[in-house]
Amino acid sequence: MKHLLLLFIIPTLSYSQTYDDIMNMDSERNFIRTMIENGYEKSTKHSTDSVTVYGLNYISVFDIEKIDKMGVYHKYTDAFMITDTEKTDYKTITEKIKKNCEFYDIIDYSGTDFLCYSCPQSKYSNKIGYTVMKGMGTIIHFPKEE
Repeated sequence: MKHLLLLFIIPTLSYSQTYDDIMNMDSERNFIRTMIENGYEKSTKHSTDSVTVYGLNYISVFDIEKIDKMGVYHKYTDAFMITDTEKTDYKTITEKIKKNCEFYDIIDYSGTDFLCYSCPQSKYSNKIGYTVMKGMGTIIHFPKEE
């Protein structure tokens, strides 16, 4: 019975980003490594020359698409976005952001308010923001504008 229980728990634990993953995501290479290590699949349908898209539990049948979690990396700005439809990883990560980072401001991005923080231990530049958008827990890296 214990072995059967482990079979159900281990897969759910291995498919998630952590706070440390977010803090270390400073390049496309680290983004891709994190996505693959966490079981995400590259979406060739949505990836372009400027955007790399990965999904977890991505299903596409005819014109119907379903995805549990998604990561998007913008190659030219080094911005990234992580979404979580179940909001489990989102809640864990945002609690650590609130605990370990300093509140910066509320940023309106495309009509959506994001709580933004400065995280001195992060490898990426500038701010990290989070909100619930269209029912998904969303974490975005706002790169420094030049």
